[in-house]
Amino acid sequence: MTVKSTKAKNSTKKHEKSTQPQKQTDEKRETRPMPLMRAFHDTLDWVLDIAVNRVSHSDDIAAVERVRDALRARISGRYSPLSIEDLLFATDLIVSAMDSDMHPTSRDQLIAC
Repeated sequence: MTVKSTKAKNSTKKHEKSTQPQKQTDEKRETRPMPLMRAFHDTLDWVLDIAVNRVSHSDDIAAVERVRDALRARISGRYSPLSIEDLLFATDLIVSAMDSDMHPTSRDQLIAC
């Protein structure tokens, strides 16, 4: 009784798998972002533009731009270090812009229009 090695069978199976054409994973993927992601990127830029417009000192502008760069990197799947001070500073600018620009309209004013 002869026993055939299973190693030889496995190696031929592996070889057969590697010679088969690759499936859709190797096809070129579309690099254009989905419409939702594009809208998210545009909104992020718009909000950070508002933050930049609220400051005039170059160091403050640089802090907001560092936040913008870090967020863009993170969205694209890369890691970019960001100091908590820069993030909190940019967030404070955005929240204060929202607070000062939002003037609630009373129900009576809406009816009068």
